Amino acid sequence: MLNNILQKARAGGFLYNWGIGILVIFVGIVTGLLGQWVLGGLLIGIGIGWGVNTWLVHRSVTRPLDQLISQGETSLVPDSLTFTDALVALGQGDLTTQVKLESQPVATSASTELNRLRDLFNTIIASWQGSAKEFNAVTDEPCQRLFYVGADPYMEGRTCGEIMGEALHGRGKVAIIVGFSTQASQELRRKGFASLLREKYPSIHIMETLEAFSRGDLAYKLTQELLKEVHIPDGIYVIDGGPPANVAQAVVDAGLSEKVKIVSHDLVDETMEYVTKGVITATLGQDPFAQGYDTVIHLFNHLITGWRPAIPRLLTVRDVVTQANYRQFWKAGHGIIESQATQDRRAKPFKPSPRPIRIAVVGREECDFWEPVKAGVLAADQLLHQYNARVDWIVPEADKAPNIDIRGPLLEQLVEQGYQAIALDIPQQGLIPYVNKVISRGIPVATFNGEPSSLRGLMSTLDNRAKMLLSVSQDMADSAQKLGGAGQVDELAKDSIVQAISMAIREVARDAQEQAQAAGMVTTAIEQITHAIDEVIYRINDVSGAANLSVQTARDGAASVNETLQQMQKINQAVGITAKTIQEMNTYSEQIGKILYTLEDFANQSNLLALNASIVAAGDSEAGQGFSVVAKEMRELAEKSGLATKEVGGIVKTVQKSIGTATESMLTTIDLVRESSELASSSGQAINQLLASAVAMQQQTVPLVATNAVVRNAIVQLNEANARVSQVISENLAATKQISSTTNDLVSQTEAVSGSAASLAEIARELEGATAMFKIEKSH
Repeated sequence: MLNNILQKARAGGFLYNWGIGILVIFVGIVTGLLGQWVLGGLLIGIGIGWGVNTWLVHRSVTRPLDQLISQGETSLVPDSLTFTDALVALGQGDLTTQVKLESQPVATSASTELNRLRDLFNTIIASWQGSAKEFNAVTDEPCQRLFYVGADPYMEGRTCGEIMGEALHGRGKVAIIVGFSTQASQELRRKGFASLLREKYPSIHIMETLEAFSRGDLAYKLTQELLKEVHIPDGIYVIDGGPPANVAQAVVDAGLSEKVKIVSHDLVDETMEYVTKGVITATLGQDPFAQGYDTVIHLFNHLITGWRPAIPRLLTVRDVVTQANYRQFWKAGHGIIESQATQDRRAKPFKPSPRPIRIAVVGREECDFWEPVKAGVLAADQLLHQYNARVDWIVPEADKAPNIDIRGPLLEQLVEQGYQAIALDIPQQGLIPYVNKVISRGIPVATFNGEPSSLRGLMSTLDNRAKMLLSVSQDMADSAQKLGGAGQVDELAKDSIVQAISMAIREVARDAQEQAQAAGMVTTAIEQITHAIDEVIYRINDVSGAANLSVQTARDGAASVNETLQQMQKINQAVGITAKTIQEMNTYSEQIGKILYTLEDFANQSNLLALNASIVAAGDSEAGQGFSVVAKEMRELAEKSGLATKEVGGIVKTVQKSIGTATESMLTTIDLVRESSELASSSGQAINQLLASAVAMQQQTVPLVATNAVVRNAIVQLNEANARVSQVISENLAATKQISSTTNDLVSQTEAVSGSAASLAEIARELEGATAMFKIEKSH
């Protein structure tokens, strides 16, 4: 209405001014016609100037001002009323109110003064929009997830603030580079970082916050431009885990690695390369492997046993990694180190599932941080195969940033596909309604890495804790009253309780004494067992030494037998050759006998021929006398041949007899050599068997010695444990005496406990009443 009146007034003023201008022009024309053209021309000029000025004022001032006033009436005023109503509702405890403003920036261009007024309007609008965003963050719908595994982003930011404050010695200027300002976890890190600097290091000033959209090239460019300004920052806090390496390289390229301190997040390989060189002062780890692995195992345990954590925020360890200690957490070419202590704190599955289970993990892969998270999920999947469960790693946007419009509908699709549980991170508040809708269908959801928080969610948690505190405190008060408080137990009953406790303590003391005696006997027995084991070890060492000697002797014997076998084989071969030679000589001697027989026959024939020649030579002829000489010579030759043949025959017979004897002896020798070879071969086999047995005995004694050493160590540890048990028993004896002396005060103390429990219950009731004033759930 006010705007209408102003518009009418301004419209009337516009027509009025134009009417004056036209009237002045008309008077000027009349004056000119009356002969006063100088005065008439002046009046005409004034009238035209008046009209032109009116038009310009209307165009540059009146109309833009009307637009500003109109927008103020149609948007700013209603938005201010909306904001006021929301603040009133919040003040009355309604945490479900959300503010939606209609105001938009003004784009009107007018005079300089009106442009300043327009800029003021736009500043107010931007401020209101920011305030509405913060207000809605306070009253956003809380996530009904089963539990959360990961770091506390706000505390991460405070830890990084502490690192930066110490690195700058409490003074300097700091710039902040974020990945996405809309991501809740990164915004919480920024707030935690800024809050600690304000509280503890007020001389450190935050220059500006730059958004790199998780792009390494953009982070490099932003850092370059930052380092070219007049005021170079003394430190850079990189909130996103992806671009720290790019920021560090920009600092190195600018030659400022010694001056600018860099604090970052996560232990990705690219970041760790600059940590090892000291370019990045420190990076904060958050155990990403556990965020994937433990989340899946906890979900599995919930599905098969109904398990749920007492505290739904299962925070991972924050490791500050620097150039001095990085070897404890990371190794080049290997990545993050899984120490034994780290493995021991991992979640464990309870038991196999009677039915097949499918768990979906909605992950991300736009940067290297997610690699160990994925590795944890896949490791859990590998382990749960033997527990009748399967885990699927699902990334709907591939290597792109998370998209709520894609992830939200995906959750409902996973339910339709038969998954019994879902795990995911919540980068933006807009995903929570989708998550809660899935939970309302009976599907448990766990979150990891990051999740938004709000005052509404905090009050919901506080309300649940108040109810739990009231229940526990009431049980405590009831137990204390039953034990002896609030006048419900008379003096006789109290005395009976004291006597019963005293009797029980005496029984405990007596049992403790018997345990002490038994422990002493156990100690004696352990000492005897230890002595016996030492003796056994001594004997085993002797047996082991004898076995070593037997092995060596058997090896030497086996070598000698093998050499003897080789010699016997050579002798056997030589005897065989000799026997063959003797057999050939026997054959030759037989041939010689035949020749001698021929020679003997030849001698006899010669003798006969000589006799005939003598008869012929008996004549007196001259030829007969010559033939007589020949006959005489032939007879003598025949006689000598006969004698020589007889002598050779006798020698041959002797040789044949010797050859026969030698042949028989050689055959006997061959049999003996063959038998000796067989005996030597059998001896060699026996010695080889003895060697194998000796080696086996030697090998058996080695683990026996080690086993006895282990047993002895176990006995020693048992003795030490028994000594500690004896010490504990002695302490228990002293404690029972002290308990016995203080038992009489038990009733009065239980009365005090009863009073404290009653007070705690009253506090819980007041807390429950205080939270009851807040409206957390929307009315249906």
